[in-house]
Amino acid sequence: MTDVTDAVRAAGAEWFPATAETSMGGDLHSVRSSPYGLRLLIGDVRGQGAAAGAGARAVLDAFGTVAAEAPTLETVVDALEAAVRRHASTRTDEEGAEDFVTAVVAEIGPDGRALRLVNRGHPAPLLLRPDAVHVLAPAESGPPLGLRDLSPAGAWSLAVPFPPDATLLLLTDGTTEARDADGAFYDPVSRLRGHVGGDPQAVVRTLRREVRAHVARRLDGRPADDMALLALRATHPDPAPAPAPAPAPASG
Repeated sequence: MTDVTDAVRAAGAEWFPATAETSMGGDLHSVRSSPYGLRLLIGDVRGQGAAAGAGARAVLDAFGTVAAEAPTLETVVDALEAAVRRHASTRTDEEGAEDFVTAVVAEIGPDGRALRLVNRGHPAPLLLRPDAVHVLAPAESGPPLGLRDLSPAGAWSLAVPFPPDATLLLLTDGTTEARDADGAFYDPVSRLRGHVGGDPQAVVRTLRREVRAHVARRLDGRPADDMALLALRATHPDPAPAPAPAPAPASG
């Protein structure tokens, strides 16, 4: 099989906790290699603090187990759905029955040229190109993980090319719902138009800096939400050179 880590370079993955009292909140991300491509996960567990952190760990453990071997992206998503339900069933508090996780699960094909994703109630990823920022939104966003019974079927997946000049950005609502003192949301689509084509780590640094500056002007004293960012750029291998023509036979 093709080693997708040679075709796609994962860079810029960072997680930013919103509260000082916990080392892990509800935002999560992970990248795993498989025979079917590079599998990506970004998600946000309902709530904050230790309970959200435990839910995030349950989802990450399930993803780490299934992503490397599952034959389809839907199989991966189904395993995460089951993991959220199992974790919710172990909680003894009343909020356990309302556990859910918004998530995007994506796959970059073995040659690094095709991208497919399933969205379960999560902010849409962005595809940064030199000329534009594209919002990767399926025809319909599915229900969050753990709440599939609310909508058992739907067009939740999207397949698009992953060009060599593109950077894929997955993010959580700590970015898209960050408000300033006037209540205005931070808009990553408009803000990133000047940074398209950049290195994934530079994209993450830009968002981190700008979101912190955006919410720093808030007057209500409330902390910002957790923020997770995962940026990747395709590094397509150069095609193999054509073989040199065989020498012509000597005449005479």
